[in-house]
Amino acid sequence: MAEKVKHISSLCIMSSNVRGLGDDVKRNGFFEHVKSLNPDILLLSDTRFSNETELKVKNETQFTCFFNSYNSTQRGVAILVSKKLPATMDVKHKDTDGNFIMIEISFCDATFNLSSIYGPNDDTPTFFENLFNINYATNNNLHIVGGDFNVTLSHELDNFAYAAPRNKKARLKLNELMTDFNYFDAFRAFHPNKRSYTWKNPGAQRQRARLDMFILSQSFRPFLSKYKKLSSFRSDHDIISIEVDFAKFKSGKSYWRHDNSLLKNNEYVHRIKNQIRLTLAKYVQFEGFNDFYSEATEEQLATFLNRDDSYYFELNYEIDPQLLFEMLLNDCRNESISFSVDYNRNLQKIENDLKFNLIKLKEESEEDLNDINRHERWKEADNLYTEFMEEKAKKIIYTRGLEMKAKGEKPTQYFLNLEKNNNAQKFIPRLRINKDGIESCIENQKDIEEEIKNY
Repeated sequence: MAEKVKHISSLCIMSSNVRGLGDDVKRNGFFEHVKSLNPDILLLSDTRFSNETELKVKNETQFTCFFNSYNSTQRGVAILVSKKLPATMDVKHKDTDGNFIMIEISFCDATFNLSSIYGPNDDTPTFFENLFNINYATNNNLHIVGGDFNVTLSHELDNFAYAAPRNKKARLKLNELMTDFNYFDAFRAFHPNKRSYTWKNPGAQRQRARLDMFILSQSFRPFLSKYKKLSSFRSDHDIISIEVDFAKFKSGKSYWRHDNSLLKNNEYVHRIKNQIRLTLAKYVQFEGFNDFYSEATEEQLATFLNRDDSYYFELNYEIDPQLLFEMLLNDCRNESISFSVDYNRNLQKIENDLKFNLIKLKEESEEDLNDINRHERWKEADNLYTEFMEEKAKKIIYTRGLEMKAKGEKPTQYFLNLEKNNNAQKFIPRLRINKDGIESCIENQKDIEEEIKNY
């Protein structure tokens, strides 16, 4: 069954306890891992970012970043918003312990508060009291809170293989606050009684808990459309994801842009050079030929394709230079797309196979937590996937020159504002038109694009 088209008004928000991303390979591997998941917003907890690492994240990713870091060895939270998202953001609150950050987001005619948290390991109900009071003080009725709460809502449903309940006061207070302030658990909205866990104790095979959550104000319930638990990357916490959709509005086609990273691929460079010469062969003028490309023998064509670069500049062509240049661009574009599709398909197949096997074996291991063989097969699959993603990350570090990027000149505030405005201007949610004296408003993306084209 074909997957439903994602609406422009739909937001995919993910949360992950990353257990520190100071290591370059792990950090780039993680962001490659989530790239295929395509989040609009990413909430991170236990980031352990230094100032230097924060700068690297800004330069290495296509996210607008909001950090509340503590130090490079413990705690820290962050909210990362895709630069493609036509939204405006403003930081509303940070605590001093690197456990809480809240931003206000305006998107698709809605303004809401989004918080990323890393709950205390000890039984501290005051943390959640402060969280709810700060949210309430904003006078906004749309709230999303995501992260590692370090406490479960129900010991019976959300914990497994615990000798005794932990953080009883914090659990009681969190449930009380959710009732008083009218919040709900996104997971339980779809699975009222299901047992599912987002954390596995790395030192104990059987101990699990659902510590990672999204809780939302009841005003968000009509907009919540999906909840997912996703595989992690070098963390004992699973990634969780929700999707909220404020309206039904489909996006149109985007423009093609050349992937400059392909220039590092020798096979690609060879194919493009050959394509350029094939295009020239279609329009070259040679005495004795009406159409050299179709009339030449294989040997004559092969000789033409294997001359020095300077040779082709001395020839005469049937069409003017500007049109010839446009034909070269068009053929190179088509060849680039063809190569990219094949190349990325092969890489993606390997990645998908590894990921599918990892998810399958993880689910099997959770069916029987006492089966050591299942657990070992899952760990082996996890190692294979991690190795693949780390190799992918190493190539990215090498080809993009991230170190130079991190130490490069900082953009001025003027250009930062230009970029922010540019993102907002890409999105036209509705268009008011006047035809034959009758005014109307259209919201369908294809209709809007057609109106702009006609204008």
